[in-house]
Amino acid sequence: MDSKGITPLKYLGTGICTERSATVTMNNPGSYSVTRVNPANVVVLPTQPQTLSVTTDASSPTYKWFKNGVEVTGETSSTFNITEAGNYYAQVTETGGTCGSTSKNSETTVVVTPASFEIILDYADNYTSCVSTSTVLEVVTINAVASGGTKTDVTASLVDAFAYQWQKDGTDVPGQTGKSISLASNLENGNYRVNATIDSYNETSNTLAVQLLTSDTVTINSTSTVYCSSSDVVTLSSSLDLASESYEWQMDGTSVSTTDTVLNVTSTGTYRLVLDRDGCQLISNEITISPLDENLITLEPSGNLVIPEGTTRTVTASRRNGIPMDGWKQYRNKHL
Repeated sequence: MDSKGITPLKYLGTGICTERSATVTMNNPGSYSVTRVNPANVVVLPTQPQTLSVTTDASSPTYKWFKNGVEVTGETSSTFNITEAGNYYAQVTETGGTCGSTSKNSETTVVVTPASFEIILDYADNYTSCVSTSTVLEVVTINAVASGGTKTDVTASLVDAFAYQWQKDGTDVPGQTGKSISLASNLENGNYRVNATIDSYNETSNTLAVQLLTSDTVTINSTSTVYCSSSDVVTLSSSLDLASESYEWQMDGTSVSTTDTVLNVTSTGTYRLVLDRDGCQLISNEITISPLDENLITLEPSGNLVIPEGTTRTVTASRRNGIPMDGWKQYRNKHL
């Protein structure tokens, strides 16, 4: 026998040839090893069995699996599919030979089920409050939460296994039972969350606020863009009926009226109309009302003009660019 326990046998006799037997390998009892293949800590998810496994270099092994120190009947292979929490190990027995049998246990695997799940929602697009006119909300992460608070990302395994019900402002949204929801109207503005259920777990996600801007537009117009004096009337009006709207007229960014459906301008500045639509501002175009610049007006004929009584003369006023003025203001005592 050599140092490895390998013994060839010789057969000797008078007048016969020497014959050598096949090699016989002899091992010491308990000289084999058992190795756990799976991780030391395993999380079992609903509808997702986990497989525990061991390997051994024993020549004729048999297997038994134990849960919490008690043998699991019928589990006699090197692998074991489990669905319940507990402490698991495999017992490997080497059988055969005159030395009887020896057994070795694998390292223990700690299997846990989640204490709860964390459902995380996010916007699926580049949503901006009161700027976007549509958005999509979706489940982006599902974490399995252990009793000690440790979180494991199980999104890929369970995102399609959960059943969902979307809610707006705490009320179920009929027909919205997928892992995402599409919103395309400011009439759908509100606070959204989703209830997710699987087996005995019933979880509620975080809440996302949605404030979509209406797709409507508002335009304002003016009777003039030049304000001469307090006797002038420059009027601003809207393309929308403001009777049922919440709004304010602004000059240079400051509110000047919240009740006038038509605004009579009393000073120069930049004007716009701002409507409140479901918590978002719908802003009109801007109109700048400027003071009269007398240097931009030319008269023809120019200079002093004498009009004999009983006669008429035509005086034409135009802007420097040659465009006629909209009209005349007539005054007595040397002023036209």
